[in-house]
Amino acid sequence: MNQQPTPSQKRTVRFSMNDTEKKNDSDDTNEHIHLKIQFWAENPNVLLDKHTMLEFYPMDSMSFNQKLNAVTRSVLLITLIMICFVRNIPRILFLSILSLAAIWGMYQFYAPREGMEPGDVYGSLDTSSINTFSKLATDSNASSELYQQPSPNNPFSNVLVSDYDDNPQKLPAPPISNPTINKMVMDNAVQSIQNAHPNLPNISDKLFRNIHGEMDIKEQLNFEQSLRQFNSNPSTTIPNDQGAFAQFCYGDMISCKEGNLFACSRNTSHYNNY
Repeated sequence: MNQQPTPSQKRTVRFSMNDTEKKNDSDDTNEHIHLKIQFWAENPNVLLDKHTMLEFYPMDSMSFNQKLNAVTRSVLLITLIMICFVRNIPRILFLSILSLAAIWGMYQFYAPREGMEPGDVYGSLDTSSINTFSKLATDSNASSELYQQPSPNNPFSNVLVSDYDDNPQKLPAPPISNPTINKMVMDNAVQSIQNAHPNLPNISDKLFRNIHGEMDIKEQLNFEQSLRQFNSNPSTTIPNDQGAFAQFCYGDMISCKEGNLFACSRNTSHYNNY
């Protein structure tokens, strides 16, 4: 007979973007999400990675490193084809090496300026993965376990001062881009106005609804004005994710103290950024 877990044994389910690094073996589609794709000069094996080895043309949805890797695969493929049909092999190899050197130089020149590109942090999230997150946010049961639900006192599920004592393991705020979550936030914002005026029944309907029970442009403006006391915080968990924030701000920014010659050369007097 299975024993029911005691309250002290219950575990709180928290959502983390790091969880997307794990692969579900039971998934028939064999999906995989790369949160960080390296440049081939740092890890040549990335060119033969089974999840990206068929990428030969840079797309807008790719990260900076992913685009350079795709161009590199195209150069190597064209080189192999030309070697099979052209007799002047040394010239082909010279042009191939020259192309690879140009790609490497482009990476060294633009990578520090790229900073943290969205694709470098979260990788190329495929549509099915985005739909998975959207379904989790829509499912009330899963959403209550993964996210802090909006309330009239806290429509945006921000971190309150009282949460440090009352809710030290606060869950993150749900994605407001989801239509269901967006409606919940707006309904709770309207309810907060009603709660602030208990002696005036249906005040929210009188403020934000016309005679047809719909919200027109004027009522929409009044509603947005009523939201001015609320703001969405960049971090909605306790404790805040300082590591992710530092990665977002600085990423793989090079520095001279770590021995990077390119960064050290910028400190010389004859170096010119322009």
